[in-house]
Amino acid sequence: MATPSTTPSHIPTGPSMSGTPRWLKIPAADVLACKNFYTSLFPEWKFPPATEKYPEDKVAMWFFGEAGVVGGMIVKVPAEAKSTDLVNGQGVTLFHTVSNIEETKAKVESLGGKSLGEKGSDGNDGFFMEFLDNEGNRFGAYQVKA
Repeated sequence: MATPSTTPSHIPTGPSMSGTPRWLKIPAADVLACKNFYTSLFPEWKFPPATEKYPEDKVAMWFFGEAGVVGGMIVKVPAEAKSTDLVNGQGVTLFHTVSNIEETKAKVESLGGKSLGEKGSDGNDGFFMEFLDNEGNRFGAYQVKA
């Protein structure tokens, strides 16, 4: 499958079936130390060079294998943030591909889950939103802009 030239290289362009895992978000007070941990643990993870939009001390993106497939990001959180202190916890968040964020939000809520904030924008690339399922587990949804 060819990647359209308008799709930035950091956006996974692999499977787009609804519910397909898209990326993982790992919170870290020290992004570089966390990146070093995962680079040592999983040398297969490929970290592209930092960019102005994603500076190395704030965000470290990676891909499982080749760029453009499923990946993730390590994102900076305050050093004092502890999982027990945060309303919605702290930990890895799995984002799933969806065709429409608003429809997903409505369905999550109709099934007993709830949204954890407003829809966010990933620039020209897509939209994301985080939720709690009916058992209180956090997950995310990502909609690629057409």
